[in-house]
Amino acid sequence: MKYQKKKCRLELIAERRAQLNKVQSGTGVHIFRNNSKGELTLPKISLDGKKSVQPRETFKGDSYFFQLRPEVGLVETLDDGKTERKNMTEQKLILDQPDRVTPAGKVEQVVVSPKQKLNETTPQPQTQSAEVLINEDPLAGVQIILND
Repeated sequence: MKYQKKKCRLELIAERRAQLNKVQSGTGVHIFRNNSKGELTLPKISLDGKKSVQPRETFKGDSYFFQLRPEVGLVETLDDGKTERKNMTEQKLILDQPDRVTPAGKVEQVVVSPKQKLNETTPQPQTQSAEVLINEDPLAGVQIILND
């Protein structure tokens, strides 16, 4: 049976703070309205900087405030936060590809933006599109050692 190392007070405080930040984190920007008849005290400060909201007053917040569903109603969604994450994952997938080596040499990953819409029924003439290299200096950090 293994025993866990006993944590000191500062480590416990740091763990609790990290757990609280994780629980209170949210995504996107939404506009909410206080639907109750009284003043609503928010569990965390809104994106507007408000801690309490008067009846029928609106405030900006993230997806964390959806847990206050009966008292708080959604008015509008400004940014759901998904588009930025989607772009980041696409960039990460392109950059994290392993190197491919062919008999002609090493193949580099490039980002090509199509300028015309593809149509499978009628073939389009092949045109050379501008390619963008992902790394600016492909020989950075490479040393050539000659045996003289």
